[in-house]
Amino acid sequence: MTQFGSLDDVDPFTVIRGGYTQFFTVSEDFLGRRSTLRVSTDAGYILGDDAPVYERFYLGGRTFRGFEFRTISPKAIAALDPTLPPPNSPVGGLWLFSLGTQYEQPIFQNAFSGVAFVDSGTVTDDVGFDQYRVSVGLGIRLYIPQFGPAPLAFDFAIPLVKEDTDETQVFSFSAEIPF
Repeated sequence: MTQFGSLDDVDPFTVIRGGYTQFFTVSEDFLGRRSTLRVSTDAGYILGDDAPVYERFYLGGRTFRGFEFRTISPKAIAALDPTLPPPNSPVGGLWLFSLGTQYEQPIFQNAFSGVAFVDSGTVTDDVGFDQYRVSVGLGIRLYIPQFGPAPLAFDFAIPLVKEDTDETQVFSFSAEIPF
């Protein structure tokens, strides 16, 4: 048995999760290029506290720019048992809420765009907003026709509201290449 146990050790648990994203056209230039505003939200709750670490909620990285991948989460406490996660490592939460906006402005043809964004949200074990985080940033999008409609994303973000144990990340890169 590994330190995470096996699927036979997992008690049943229920996940309730929903999200919504809306795109708004802000303007369109004479070449047909559209400036857009994207507003998205995501909320989730896990009933009971028996969900394994790998099924719990996390934010960070692509899901919350300005913070390290999956580090917005409750953290482990010091334990004498070596099979438990090390102190201050993310262990996932039972409650997730995120809200983000992004404005995208075409710069060169349909191949290069600039973005400005605000990401916000929280992951905790209790429903609430007392550990809410906020980051703001700028980025560029590079659309390569051979990769399909998904761009290469280069983002710079600065957390404005964070917790002492959060791990920040100023630059992030993502590519949603359909392979």
